[in-house]
Amino acid sequence: NSLDPCDFRADRLYYFSTGDFQSWFNSNIRSNIARIYFGHDGISISNPDIPASEWYLARDVQLITPGIFDINDCNGLSYANFKADVGGTIADADSLLNVGIPIDIRSHDDIRSLLCENVGEMKIEWTDGTKYPDPDNSLAWFGFEMPRKDGAPPDIPPNPDYNGIEVKTTSPPIYYRASWTPSNRAYWPRALKFTFTIYDSKGIFDEGKTFTHIVYLRD
Repeated sequence: NSLDPCDFRADRLYYFSTGDFQSWFNSNIRSNIARIYFGHDGISISNPDIPASEWYLARDVQLITPGIFDINDCNGLSYANFKADVGGTIADADSLLNVGIPIDIRSHDDIRSLLCENVGEMKIEWTDGTKYPDPDNSLAWFGFEMPRKDGAPPDIPPNPDYNGIEVKTTSPPIYYRASWTPSNRAYWPRALKFTFTIYDSKGIFDEGKTFTHIVYLRD
C-alpha cells in the first residue's frame, strides 16, 4: 500500500549561490551564480501512488546565463528577472515552493540530480545560536515542530526580526516557509541539521533507519 505523502515531510531548500558553475550539458557554458535545490524530486512528492520508502532525494543546480535559454540546466534571464520570474523576491518565492520541482531523476536528463534512493523523509532544522535557559543551556533547533518566529515558546524570547517565517497552514499537519535575505543577515542560521529516513531496497527494516548530519555555516 502506498503511504500518504503528508505523513512525511518533503522539506525543500532553495538558495542562490555564487561560484564557478559549469553546465552539465555544454561544458563551454559557465556562470558565476546559480540556484541550488535540495529535496525530493518532483515525481516523488507529487505522485501519491509511490510509497515514501521509494522516494528519491535530489539536488538540482540551474545556472543563471542571461541570453542562453536552450540548455536544460540554464536560465536565460538576468539574476533580477530570475527572482521575479519565480514569484517576486527570494523571501516570497511562492511558485518555487508550491508548484513543485520539475525534476524526474528517472529520466536520462535529470539522473545527474540523484543524491540517494529510498529516502522517505528529509527534515531540515536550523539554529541561530539561541540557547535554552539554564539549567538546560542547550542549542535550540528550529524547524517543522518549532518555527523561529515572534511568539516562539515562552522559554525562548520572541524576536520580531524573524519576519521571514511564514505559516502556510493553520491545521495539522502545519507547514511553513522560512527565508533569509541580506536585509536580515544578522539573523541567518549558524548551522543546519538534516535528518534523513532511509529505507533499504529489500524492505528488511519496515521503519527505515534515521541519520542526522549537521552543517556549520560560515559567517
